[in-house]
Amino acid sequence: MGATAREGVVNHRGQVFAGRAERAVHRGLYVADASIVPTALGNNPLLTIAALAERIADLIVTAPENAALFDTARPR
Repeated sequence: MGATAREGVVNHRGQVFAGRAERAVHRGLYVADASIVPTALGNNPLLTIAALAERIADLIVTAPENAALFDTARPR
């Protein structure tokens, strides 16, 4: 996890960087598991990994560009 592609594979939102471009990301491609953690977390990282996954899921749902996908007000 990093601020740019030089520092990590994903940003703080779990979005995968697009090649060597500094901050460009692959649209719609997220990683929300233990693979985004840069080092070992200790004996049992379950809660940390679950918290990261929940945070990334919340960021996906509340992102303005995804509003149409998660609009609960419209009829289905």
